[in-house]
Amino acid sequence: MEISVVGGAAPPAAAPAAEQPPAAGEQQSQPAAPLVVQFVATDEAADMQQVEQAARLFEAYWSMHTKAAKSDLHCRMRRRLAALGQQLALQRFDSRT
Repeated sequence: MEISVVGGAAPPAAAPAAEQPPAAGEQQSQPAAPLVVQFVATDEAADMQQVEQAARLFEAYWSMHTKAAKSDLHCRMRRRLAALGQQLALQRFDSRT
């Protein structure tokens, strides 16, 4: 199974020479492109169940990651986030063999 990022936030475009740079304390906000992650079975032996399991693991990991980024990390949340990251890494490693 192969897990790859096929889309995401684009780098900011260069400002034209005629435009003034933003003043101090002023920030330019550009909407971020949605993150697109692709899960692909690399061989016929990898069934759809493995791909679905990896997708669910990644979704749980990303959900916990965004929740943790928005609030203070609690010890239980940190441990759960680390456990989900390890499971995702093991899923990727197991599917390559």
